[in-house]
Amino acid sequence: MEVLDNRTIDGIGANVSDGICLCKNLVSRRLASDSDDDDDDSTTNFNDSEVLRNTLILYGGIFVGAIIVFCFVRRLFPSAYNVRNTVHRLKTNLAEDQHGFFSWAWKVWDISEAEFLQECGVDATCYLRILNIGFRLSLVGLFCSIWLLPTYYTADYSSDNEPITDWLVKTTIAHVPSGDNRLYATVFASYVFFLYSMRLVLNEFQWFINIRHQHLRRPIPRHFTVLVRNIPAELEIKSNAMLAAFFRKCFSDDAVLEARLPLTSSNLNRAISMRDRSLADLEHSLALLQKTGERPTHREQLMGMHGDEVDSIEYYTQQLEERNAEVSRQMEALEAIATGSQPLSSSSNGAQTVSNDPLGDPQSSSLLESSNETDTKHQSRLAGSEIGNSAACGPSSGPSHFVAKTLGTTTAVAKKATTAVTTAATQAATGAVDLVMGREDGIPYSAGFVVFSKLSTSNAALQMIHHETPFSMRTLEAPDPEDVVWKNVGRTHKDLQSGKVISIALTVTLCLVWTIPTSFIASLSHAEDAREDVGWLDDLFDKYPNMTVFIELVAPLLLVILNSILPAIFGLITRFEGHIGSGTVQASKFIKLAAFMIIQTFFVSAVSGTVTQSISSAVEDPSQIVEFLATTLPSQGTYFVQLVIIITVQFSSFELLRVIPIIFAAVRGCVGPRLTEKERSKRHWGFLRPLSDPLFFQQAFFASQIILFYVILMVYCPLYPLAPLVTAICFQVMGSVCRHQFIYIYPTKPDSGGKFLVNFVQFILLAMFLAQLTIVGMLALNKAPTQVALYIPLLCITVLFILYMQQLHFRVARYLPTHACLEEDLARGENPNLSFLHGTYIQPALAAERNSQPDPSLMSDDLVVET
Repeated sequence: MEVLDNRTIDGIGANVSDGICLCKNLVSRRLASDSDDDDDDSTTNFNDSEVLRNTLILYGGIFVGAIIVFCFVRRLFPSAYNVRNTVHRLKTNLAEDQHGFFSWAWKVWDISEAEFLQECGVDATCYLRILNIGFRLSLVGLFCSIWLLPTYYTADYSSDNEPITDWLVKTTIAHVPSGDNRLYATVFASYVFFLYSMRLVLNEFQWFINIRHQHLRRPIPRHFTVLVRNIPAELEIKSNAMLAAFFRKCFSDDAVLEARLPLTSSNLNRAISMRDRSLADLEHSLALLQKTGERPTHREQLMGMHGDEVDSIEYYTQQLEERNAEVSRQMEALEAIATGSQPLSSSSNGAQTVSNDPLGDPQSSSLLESSNETDTKHQSRLAGSEIGNSAACGPSSGPSHFVAKTLGTTTAVAKKATTAVTTAATQAATGAVDLVMGREDGIPYSAGFVVFSKLSTSNAALQMIHHETPFSMRTLEAPDPEDVVWKNVGRTHKDLQSGKVISIALTVTLCLVWTIPTSFIASLSHAEDAREDVGWLDDLFDKYPNMTVFIELVAPLLLVILNSILPAIFGLITRFEGHIGSGTVQASKFIKLAAFMIIQTFFVSAVSGTVTQSISSAVEDPSQIVEFLATTLPSQGTYFVQLVIIITVQFSSFELLRVIPIIFAAVRGCVGPRLTEKERSKRHWGFLRPLSDPLFFQQAFFASQIILFYVILMVYCPLYPLAPLVTAICFQVMGSVCRHQFIYIYPTKPDSGGKFLVNFVQFILLAMFLAQLTIVGMLALNKAPTQVALYIPLLCITVLFILYMQQLHFRVARYLPTHACLEEDLARGENPNLSFLHGTYIQPALAAERNSQPDPSLMSDDLVVET
């Protein structure tokens, strides 16, 4: 086996084969017999208690210092530490009381769950619930430690435990000789812990079902809307009316309020972007005039060259007028296509044509006509008051009338137009479509949004099959309107499937590559072992003998820092999958991160080997995998306890002090446009945010760390009785920190309605099974056949419980029951006010302002900009 020395230090991170050899060497060393004759006494020195004590002193000191600093600054800088009381759009009554210097840590627990649910959202409430579940499981683990601690510590002296002199190691199963009757205590503790875990998971999931159904009853647009994906080309659904007609035939004329079939709009998006840039330049020039009293000037750009010096206000005013007109022309043309009054083009010039037969039968034409009439009826019901108010308004002029007419008004007026006028407008717009947009704009997506009038109908549409071809006319839950990722709405089925394959391939590749640094960092937790395999470490420790203690303390921190890069990497990988909302994006990232935490951070760290090594060993001798885990897990207990402590300290310190957001806000205050309040409130370069615009809680990454806590707790509860004490404290600390942040910092949107908890529970079930399988293997390796036989029924019960949960629990949590839907529909009456559903899923290009004007506060009394 090749040993690394100073000449090969540069190859550690780059040479994968050498890294695998190193890991194999470390595994072999851990599996080697204690009777290696390197030393005369052939004993192994354990210093776990010293490592744990130093960890508590170092990171405990950091945590206490961070808490004290936070208690001082939280009242001095409310704009940074009480955002939900200083920013109007995020304001909540819960944030008005900041409580005392230290008392906030327990006062945040006084808020009732119902109030927290209303003010902070379902996702935040569910996240706190999983912390509470972990705390309660830790208490059960502490109960088990009542008999595990004395049982393990008083184990009889034998050749197996002769090298163990450290008091902390004596309290673990590593101190129990093979075949000892004390292993019955391990089996009994496992039964107590895991049977309670199953009961708790079952009860908590019922709680989640109730909370989820309460959320699904709320009258918000997403609960009345479905996304229809992969619309078959043979249906020839090319307009909003055609999509609505399809579902009105499936249900009834009154069932569908409206449908929105997005169109390609690259040219319009470009025109809007240019218009917004002109508006920003004009507002910046007006702000300079207000600040300096002098009219700003600049040199206009002509073909990349500087032209004449011009008055900036006049120049950008004229430019804004031209670009407003361009945006308005393109929007009108696209709206004509979307409403079905303007065909894409005639078939003679080779472009697509709009068919009046979206359902493929002779009655569809008449159905489409009746659908238009139904649309008119629904529009008058949804926005009748808007039409009246809009008709009373005169043309905009001057700074007091800068706000343009809304798209809803335009649509409502268009619905009342006569057939003759519509035909004339169609003929007049045909040339404009070809001239202004070309063929890039106006092509319908193969997906759209359908808004229903009742909860019962939208839930039925979600659960029905709408086409005989698999994946065609597939209905999905719609995200919140402001949360839609519009660029992914129109992705084809082939594109989506290819993206998923690419995502899986990249994830697997990353998992294999990540094994090298993970296993190397994990090996540093036993610095004396690592120095024998890495030459430059041996030289370093010879030169600085005390460095071994430092390396063992920072090894878990290095792993935490390494894992902090993963969310950004998986964020890029997840883009290939084409999710339509941040809720599904977070759910997908959570699955990848949680699997990564279990495989890499736990199991790979436990064996200090590699996935490829494990696969190779499994092919040669399947018992090697069990032997890896059974041999190394007891000795790695302190390392994983360190990891839990460090993750908690790092999370709490960075979250409370808001280190990263403050750094980004400070950089944002120095770069980018920042003359006006509007400019200062905008993010720059996509990630530089002001403090008034906090990023939503990154539940995917933080929840994946909690899954790691669960795995450590479930594996080590019967093996390392002090582990539940550490996890209980950490769960409570993180609970206080998260409650504070949800109340005072994080916005409530986007809110997936607790979807991530479904995946979280599935990972809990997986963790239970893996933990029990590992413990069974360890018992078998310790020559305890009777204990293994007693453990097998618990493993079977767990498998049956997982299968039981998988049958209907997750499906029930996904949908609102029919009787609950009908209760809500009947409670709204025969003619409910559904105005909150109108125009909510219009694509941004068509929902943009037609006539943007500068902020009136920037206009002086003697300056009027009319466009």
